[in-house]
Amino acid sequence: MSTQRGYQICEINITPLTDIFLVLLVIMMVVTPMIDFAGLNMSVLSVGDVSDPNVKPKTLLLSVDAEGGYSIGDQIVPLVSLADVLREKAPGNPDGVLIETDLEAPHEALARAMAAVTSAGIAKLAVGPKEAPSQGEKHVGKSKSKGKK
Repeated sequence: MSTQRGYQICEINITPLTDIFLVLLVIMMVVTPMIDFAGLNMSVLSVGDVSDPNVKPKTLLLSVDAEGGYSIGDQIVPLVSLADVLREKAPGNPDGVLIETDLEAPHEALARAMAAVTSAGIAKLAVGPKEAPSQGEKHVGKSKSKGKK
């Protein structure tokens, strides 16, 4: 009889590791079909043939100011009634809604405005910045203007 001197057999048992991976695979296969998040349907606008360049599109202008307030035209609208006001004015504006946001407006205000447009049943939506400052003015962020005199 011979004995092993100083030799050790080292093996890695991969059976538990394989079991974990199979369980994770089954969980992902079950959960993936349940996730049904549509997200945003976005498409690039295209310019078609315009017979009369003086004809302006009939879009509803929704403005978001720097404090997160909403206004349609000159009328200030609270967030709770924004979807109702958009629903009322939508039939007169077949080209959809244009959301103009201030450069300092919080992103949450823009997201809530987009949600209000969607809940009002309006399919056409465009987002853009408010008119840029005049040429003499330059937009300076809040963080850059602090501490400099």
